Amino acid sequence: MPPFAADSDRPDRVEGAAVPRADARRNRSRLLDAARAAIIERGPDVPLEEVARRAGVGIGTLYRHFGDRSGLIRQVVAEHGRLVLAEAQRAWVEEPTAWAALRRFVLRGYSVGPGALPPAVGGHVPRDPEVLEIVGQMSELLDRMVTAARAEGALRPDVTVGDIRLLLTLLTRPLPSEPSELRRELTQRHLQLVLDGMAATDAPALPGPALSATQLDEHFVLEPGRSRRLPERPD
Repeated sequence: MPPFAADSDRPDRVEGAAVPRADARRNRSRLLDAARAAIIERGPDVPLEEVARRAGVGIGTLYRHFGDRSGLIRQVVAEHGRLVLAEAQRAWVEEPTAWAALRRFVLRGYSVGPGALPPAVGGHVPRDPEVLEIVGQMSELLDRMVTAARAEGALRPDVTVGDIRLLLTLLTRPLPSEPSELRRELTQRHLQLVLDGMAATDAPALPGPALSATQLDEHFVLEPGRSRRLPERPD
């Protein structure tokens, strides 16, 4: 049985319904932020005691909010997905063109590490309905951005959603022992290089087929017990 949490993490009750106290909500938010950073850096088996230490709370508080490791990882993935989706939605609504929206999402979205978390937890997250709903919305919006940017003549015609998602995964994942400030600078620089390469030009066609969004989801969001394996490339 998990350790008991401090009284500050017990919910208040209003008219018979449990309502989290302000300090409990803060602790939960700190735990999610700390867990996300720790998982990206060290993987899903990072000691829970370290997560609690980074969040500045006791281990009992972590168990009180999430129950166990799988519950924590599930909520980290869901919260991470909501942040990435919100960034993409703002870009889509506020920018004048699809290409501008896509560029903004790629350049600004790195601050929440859109591609770093899924490979870090791949194989540890079951097909949770909330996670799948967020992934579906994100894929649909990115597909709209890519399709519209190609129609504008701004994005090269052979770039796919799978290309963008995989590039974000590769470029926003931190290197071992990389200082955070240097990571931000290098990520911004390399994302800019990638975006310039995706702009419509007379460049030769890209070699080979891209992985689809479905194949990427199959790799990063798995059923319990399934092993991680690189998806088969299409013929």
